[in-house]
Amino acid sequence: MNKDLYCLKMKVNVIIILLSWLQKSTAETHSITLQIIGSKGGDLPDFMESWIVDDVPIYHYNTCIGLETMVPALDWLNNSEGHALWQEIRDITELDKTLMSDAFKLACQHANVTGTEKSDTPQIYQAHGQCALNSDGTIEASLTHAFNGHDHVNFDVRTQTWTAAVSSTFFYKRQREANHEDSVTLAHLYGYRCIEMLQTILKYAPWIKERKVPQVHLIEKYALTSSKIDVTCHVTGFYPRDIRVEWLGAGGLPLEEGVRSGEVLPNGDGTYQLRMRLTITEEAQGTQSYSCLVIHSSVSENITVTWVPQSDSDVWRVIAIVAGLGFMLILAVIFCSTIHRKRSIV
Repeated sequence: MNKDLYCLKMKVNVIIILLSWLQKSTAETHSITLQIIGSKGGDLPDFMESWIVDDVPIYHYNTCIGLETMVPALDWLNNSEGHALWQEIRDITELDKTLMSDAFKLACQHANVTGTEKSDTPQIYQAHGQCALNSDGTIEASLTHAFNGHDHVNFDVRTQTWTAAVSSTFFYKRQREANHEDSVTLAHLYGYRCIEMLQTILKYAPWIKERKVPQVHLIEKYALTSSKIDVTCHVTGFYPRDIRVEWLGAGGLPLEEGVRSGEVLPNGDGTYQLRMRLTITEEAQGTQSYSCLVIHSSVSENITVTWVPQSDSDVWRVIAIVAGLGFMLILAVIFCSTIHRKRSIV
């Protein structure tokens, strides 16, 4: 096959893949996530519960210090609907506290562990619940439990049934399914009421849906022991979390060799960052251009930043400056030692 034709087909395939990903990432999907933790031993609180909407924490409860917070409260609590929702979240948290205490005690008994505050090894029981509303109107819901880092049981919202992750957790499955009213309440909460609560929160807290455009910076670093160059594409300040970053080489095709990606990390202000590094060998330098491609739902078109290497003159200028400063430092040390020797003689 003709090389140019092959490259053209590859570029078309890449464009199709990237456009399909962009279409998927721009689809409006919103969710509520509940993270519930019960524990004994160590310095951990007995109970914690957090409510998170689209990666944004809105409510947290901690029995260790009796802390209860909703962030930011004034945005959507200054109306009857928002205030009623806050009270409902608090009521659910109180119920979860009781359920978590019972589940924790049963798990400790069957695992033959003490689960006491005096124990050096903390025992931790976790529940993770979520409901999500997709742009096409479909709903997803899930609830999973874990004990000491291992899967415990799962609840199927659609069938209102519990599944034991391992044979040793059948006792908990049987106990929860014995209470039919409990299963119906859970299915209603995650499969229906959770979505209503999500829509109310998004109605009165539009800041949760605000998209933020990523900032892209290229940082180059020359290796001290070789002629390789590391160029890092630092993408930061974006929201939501989903993002695609690629290093492009000859013909605008994605590179795989020499590319190393980090993880998407939180910035602490509700936005995220990602670093993707490209190592360029001495043989590859100057043979093609390199660009960092960023695709994010906050912008309709992709962001492309091309790396322009330092010219040789710039590199040698830096080397000359460093060498000059080093030479001046050596002269200063010699001069000071000479003065000190003369004073010692006197």
